[in-house]
Amino acid sequence: MTDTPKDQCFPGDHRGDHTYITYDARGIPLGKVCSECVDKVRGTYRADVLTDPHYPSDEPIEPDDPVGPAGRDDGYYDDGYYN
Repeated sequence: MTDTPKDQCFPGDHRGDHTYITYDARGIPLGKVCSECVDKVRGTYRADVLTDPHYPSDEPIEPDDPVGPAGRDDGYYDDGYYN
C-alpha cells in the first residue's frame, strides 16, 4: 500500500472490510480503524500509551466537571445534599 490519497483511509472511508475502535492501554478510544490503517493510527502514539495502563501523562485524561456530578450548576447533588 502506497501513501497516495486514493490508497489511504479517511474518516468514514476505510479501505478494509471491517472497522472497529482501537484503544490505548487505559481503555481510552484512539479512533476508528480498519485492517489497512490500524498500524498507521497506533503508530502515532508512544509505545507505552499502547501497553502500560500507568503511562505518564502531563494533561488531564478527563476534563474537570465544573458543575457537579449531575451536570447541574445549582449545588444540588443526586443524593439530596447541597454542597
